[in-house]
Amino acid sequence: MCDKMLKLYSTTSFNRHRRNYENRTAVALSGTGCSVIATQKFRTVPNPPASIYELYGGFAGVVTGAFEDCMHVMNSSTTAVTQFLNRRVSVDEVLWPREVDSQQLHTLTLQARSLDCNMLFISYDEEYGPHVYRTELEPQYYDYFNCAAGSKMTDAHNYFRKHYKYNMPDEEALQMAVNCLASATQVDFKASDIEVGIVSESLPRLHKLSEGEIKHFVDNMEIDEC
Repeated sequence: MCDKMLKLYSTTSFNRHRRNYENRTAVALSGTGCSVIATQKFRTVPNPPASIYELYGGFAGVVTGAFEDCMHVMNSSTTAVTQFLNRRVSVDEVLWPREVDSQQLHTLTLQARSLDCNMLFISYDEEYGPHVYRTELEPQYYDYFNCAAGSKMTDAHNYFRKHYKYNMPDEEALQMAVNCLASATQVDFKASDIEVGIVSESLPRLHKLSEGEIKHFVDNMEIDEC
């Protein structure tokens, strides 16, 4: 028993090390009629893929953690959704239980290599409005007004506690996402360093901002102490 607990503790420490090694942070928040997500780009691999990906329709997200684990989770979540698109089930009923079970398996089963990933997803529902989801290493998932994942997750949460407001219009929500990411990382980044996406009532599918659109928010960026 003690030996198993020691191995489990070692796995948890390994997870924490890998998360900090990647040094990426992502934030997500909901406004009056939109959900916004922003993340730093992959920097540890040449020619990295897009960090924000769309599962289907207006459902999109980002995975933070080790690059190989992120790719695995992105592929598995996309496959999980496409298998159920023609059935009358919601994403909550299909994707989240499946993904958190997979994370739990790799986290607690000693025969499987540990996955160190946190998933942030945004969506807009015609009936219930904007949603922000996050999964944990434990078999749990939650719906938030705002949340963060990655190496500077705690700093991003501190920023949201100080500055987040309900009922923000789209423009203000986008600016807050960029401000939060900059304040949490304490980096005066360029438009080419981050990715920003939004889904809303007027943009039901994921709209990834171009560098020109991001530059507008970067130019007005305010970096605060978290």
